[in-house]
Amino acid sequence: MSHSTPQGGLFIWLELPEFIDSAELLQECLRNHVAFVSGASFFPNGGGIIRYD
Repeated sequence: MSHSTPQGGLFIWLELPEFIDSAELLQECLRNHVAFVSGASFFPNGGGIIRYD
């Protein structure tokens, strides 16, 4: 997993390894009261990127 250091703004972006399914990860995170938005919501090919607020 990698992340970018924000230069400003409100979000932290993480890049997931290809073997991690962001939909499955979201379900696990929600069980622990953590949420994120998949990069597919922001980029046409954003499969492995998530936005954490």
